[in-house]
Amino acid sequence: MTQAAELAKVGRSTLYRHAKKGTLSTTTMPDGSPGVDTSELFRVFPVAQSPGQDETVKVTHEGTPDTALLKLEIDHLKELLAAERRNNEDLRHAMRVIEHKIPATLDKSGEPERSRGFWSRVFGGGK
Repeated sequence: MTQAAELAKVGRSTLYRHAKKGTLSTTTMPDGSPGVDTSELFRVFPVAQSPGQDETVKVTHEGTPDTALLKLEIDHLKELLAAERRNNEDLRHAMRVIEHKIPATLDKSGEPERSRGFWSRVFGGGK
């Protein structure tokens, strides 16, 4: 409990008071003494930020070999994604051309050929 009080920057009596009220749960240590889990301690007594301390801490691993390998993989995946996007655009363009293609069959007068009905195709009528 002494270490917990030092971490929370409160007195030991304050910890015991909160434990007795039930706002702070305690555990029994292997030696039989009462103890407080660190996460429970910081739940009840949040750590105050000092004025000059940043809220976030950035951890960088620029020198590790894994980082270089991951950067290479990201670049490769970006290239694959760009190639797929180009391929999709080409396919979209081809579909637009196919959808808007006009039949080029014209009869002798220059008009588009009119499709013949079933019976005229069977018995050869009209041509």
